[in-house]
Amino acid sequence: NADTAAREVEAALAESPEPLVIDLSRLEFIDSSGIALIVSVLGREQDVGRIGFVPATAPAVNRVLDLTGISERLPLA
Repeated sequence: NADTAAREVEAALAESPEPLVIDLSRLEFIDSSGIALIVSVLGREQDVGRIGFVPATAPAVNRVLDLTGISERLPLA
């Protein structure tokens, strides 16, 4: 769920200066909590250029990402 993912992202960013890749390829569903998490990650100015995403493959997820405009902002890994 989004709370667990948020904790994991925060821990990964805090523990290592290495780039972080967030893999959305196996995601089958996304709701407002997931969107909020992605927006939060994208808004981390201190981590710009450090975070990349593997694109989602599920049509339903891509539709939500497209409708919200997030797909255009995702830096691909």
